[in-house]
Amino acid sequence: MPEIRLRCINAESAAAASEADPRLAGDTVHTARADGSDVVIGYHDIRWPMDVAEWAFQNGHAHDHDAALVIAGVQGGRHV
Repeated sequence: MPEIRLRCINAESAAAASEADPRLAGDTVHTARADGSDVVIGYHDIRWPMDVAEWAFQNGHAHDHDAALVIAGVQGGRHV
C-alpha cells in the first residue's frame, strides 16, 4: 500500500490527526498513524490522504502548506 507523510505542527497534533478524524473509525483498508510530528497515511484511494490532510489543516493540526504538499503528492503520484 502506498504511504505519504503529512507534517503536523507537533507530535501532539500528529497523534490527534491520526486518531480524531471521524472518517478513520471503522476503515479497515486505509491507515493513519503518528510518527513523531508526522502522520503516515497508507492508502489505496487518493481521496483518503487528501481528506486526512484537509481535516488536519481545518482543525489546526497542520499548516496549509503541509496539507497542500500531501494533496499535490497524491494527485501527481509522487510521495512527499
